[in-house]
Amino acid sequence: MTSTPIAASGMGGSLTKMFTVMRREFFSRVKTKGFLIGTVLMPVFIIGLFGVQIWLATATSEEIKKVGVVDGTGDLFAGLEKYLDATTPAGVRLFLLEKVETVPNLDVTKKILAERIAAGDLDYYVLLEAGIYANNHAEIYGQTASDFRKNEAIEDAITKAVIDQRLARSGLDGDRIRTLMRPVDLEAFKLSEEGREQKESEMKVVVAWILCFFLYMAMILYGTIILRSVLEEKTSRVVESVISSVKPFYLMAGKLLGVGAMGLLQFLIWATVAGLVSLYGISLAAMFGAPAGPGMELTQIPVAVLGFFVLFFVLGYFLYASLYAGVGSLVNSDQDAQHLAMPITLVFVVAFLSSIYIINNPTAPATQVLSMIPFFAPITMMTRIALETVTPWEIALSIMLMVLTLIGCVWLSGKIFRVGVLMYGKRPTLPEVIRWIRYA
Repeated sequence: MTSTPIAASGMGGSLTKMFTVMRREFFSRVKTKGFLIGTVLMPVFIIGLFGVQIWLATATSEEIKKVGVVDGTGDLFAGLEKYLDATTPAGVRLFLLEKVETVPNLDVTKKILAERIAAGDLDYYVLLEAGIYANNHAEIYGQTASDFRKNEAIEDAITKAVIDQRLARSGLDGDRIRTLMRPVDLEAFKLSEEGREQKESEMKVVVAWILCFFLYMAMILYGTIILRSVLEEKTSRVVESVISSVKPFYLMAGKLLGVGAMGLLQFLIWATVAGLVSLYGISLAAMFGAPAGPGMELTQIPVAVLGFFVLFFVLGYFLYASLYAGVGSLVNSDQDAQHLAMPITLVFVVAFLSSIYIINNPTAPATQVLSMIPFFAPITMMTRIALETVTPWEIALSIMLMVLTLIGCVWLSGKIFRVGVLMYGKRPTLPEVIRWIRYA
């Protein structure tokens, strides 16, 4: 009659010790410089980088380039001025053109223009020789030739001006031709099983890539942390004293929970910073006159997608971390750890690479199979969810298979951990590991 309370008391004590290990793992890592750099300084760096991009965009927009034009054809200056003026963003003029009066000797003209550039009177000069209609060749000179944005704008304007003159000489109107040849914008809509229409966005692919890449990096990073944590305690013999008061399974579980809590904390901080940057960054950029990009659509990520991301992050982390913990208990050096951990890492690399196939073939039968493989599912199923090409029953089945596999991996790794963490010397063979699992 008294066995149940005793058992309950024993389990309660083990759980208490497990949470003690968890707290130790969590706080010992969040107080390190590496955690502070990765969690705090990295978002600050991203925000700073975003601010620098805004500053560069606005600074570039406000800087007027003075360009001299040597028009050997006598026909292109007006067209060049027209199209360069049309490329200015937010109504700010990027180029101030000057038609250069030439002398019969071209070398003398080039020397004069070079002196004006050196004196700061001009930034560039463009040479349009009379044979440009036949040889399609133009030249630009300046103290720097690496401003590719300006070079592309000038090249595009010259091309349009030359085409206009060619069409005019053929009796055709360039503006009319461009109007007739303007491209068609194709909008994609997805039809649900109920026949509802939903506009598709290319940003879904970007979101899928971002989420998958983060999962890929997080699984490897936190799994490696678990492996090194077990290896360090084993090689330093600290684990011998810990094992005397904490059962190996609860020790491993405490490590998994502690590092997992650290990972979730990092994720929440990064997600908050990313959300704020996406929410306010675009409007801030527009306020300063910088062109808005596709980042605005990142704020439209469905809450359900983010919720599933957290779920698959947690399941994937515990699945792979339990395997890494088992590997850490088997080895005695970093070199051995790298060799044994390589198959685990390769499995996840294959899962990440398979997301490329899923993005290009979201409804293929192979995609459905890949998203059901528990070791692939954190990446593959998350990709399908981000693309919104998966049914609820598929998500439920994938999660169920992952949970069952996770339970099996934790049980298996727990047995290996129980024996391996106290074994020193040579690396155990596969038959020895199997015996540990059978008799542990």
